[in-house]
Amino acid sequence: MYVTTVFTVYTDYPAILDDYPEAFNVLYTYNGVFPFLNSDTSIPQSENHSFAVAQGDFNQDGFPDLISHKVGHKALMLKGVPNENHWIKVLLQGTETNKKGIGSIINITCDSQASGPSENMSVVFAGENCLGQNSYWQHFGLGITTEIEMISVTWMGGVTETFGPYDADQEIILVEGSSNTIEEPLFILGCTDMKACNYNENATDDDGSCDMSCLCGEGTVWDILTGNCIGFIQCPSNVNQNGVTEVGDLLIILTEYGSSCDE
Repeated sequence: MYVTTVFTVYTDYPAILDDYPEAFNVLYTYNGVFPFLNSDTSIPQSENHSFAVAQGDFNQDGFPDLISHKVGHKALMLKGVPNENHWIKVLLQGTETNKKGIGSIINITCDSQASGPSENMSVVFAGENCLGQNSYWQHFGLGITTEIEMISVTWMGGVTETFGPYDADQEIILVEGSSNTIEEPLFILGCTDMKACNYNENATDDDGSCDMSCLCGEGTVWDILTGNCIGFIQCPSNVNQNGVTEVGDLLIILTEYGSSCDE
């Protein structure tokens, strides 16, 4: 876990250093037992005034790299150094849901006989940190594991698909609806209000689409703000009541300008 330790209230560089001195960022590692360990000695250290970190694999070597907002003329960038560990990167392409698969859950199941991690999970987010966005490629570290038994994706609509098996150390693009194994959604989005015109008896979660216009009588419309039927307001600029606003309406207004109104 890489943490930037400085904040900024303005970016007038280098004047900001007079009030907020530069400080070290911190890299923590997790060995399976809390708490996380400070691993300052494992990465090159330099004082900086950075905030917000985004992760991605800019050189496509399979190992994540970091880039951070940094007050000054250059960004702070740390390149991940490859080792003997294996990995896999997954990119989602939605068809029925959003194109980038935002909100989807990815579960990686590895060979249970291997000594590496047997399961790994990630969620596709949009906007994961202050002023930053990680790469939409989801990175999974596999340790010594070289094979993935299955990748399951639960899309935003609730449908779950399974893909695989796959060999490690590759990039995989998974397209919604392209799997041969599709499970019915655990939840169904729709209108759950029984009074609505478009009530969906199969919906388990309301999606805000309820239409109440059928409850209103002639000459009234449904008002979302008040939650009631209100009188339909005719277009005030259609003075001659012919259904459209045109030059004739303007002429009537100009003709009557300055005249007194009857009580």
